[in-house]
Amino acid sequence: MANSTPKSKLRRPLTTIALAVALVMAGSATVSAQIVEYRGGGFLTNFTQACQQGGWGPGPAYVNARYRPPRLGNNGPSTRLAFYTGHYANSFVLPQGDLTNRFKAVSGGGTGSVTYFFAGRPQMRVTQQTPSTVRRGTAHLRLKGQIRRFDDYPGCRVTFDISLTKRP
Repeated sequence: MANSTPKSKLRRPLTTIALAVALVMAGSATVSAQIVEYRGGGFLTNFTQACQQGGWGPGPAYVNARYRPPRLGNNGPSTRLAFYTGHYANSFVLPQGDLTNRFKAVSGGGTGSVTYFFAGRPQMRVTQQTPSTVRRGTAHLRLKGQIRRFDDYPGCRVTFDISLTKRP
């Protein structure tokens, strides 16, 4: 059996510790680079007559929702918001930036028995967000807002009110 010097006995644990620290830091970088998404539910309300002619309303519709705010984790510059009913989904994407109190043109689409992009150009706005700024550590948030040309019906405007929880 070879003799070990005090230096070699010390070097092995230090190497192990350095490797462990490097792995933890690499894991932290992977976690911070993940998509940041919030899921929850709420209601679509205040359907205009044009929405009702398309089969929405007049009463509230319960929806599940998913929200990806921009510039958090791997989310990139777009804002994404989707609403799911029992048998149908509407999703909306603002290519750059945040939804604000001012209506902004978004891309939209729906999925029922087929998936399609809306022919018209919907518009969205967020009239209330709690907390007002979403950060990486924000665990819960509430969004209220409106959508013009909802479900691709001209003249259809709805109000949404959703509560969301961050998902890992």
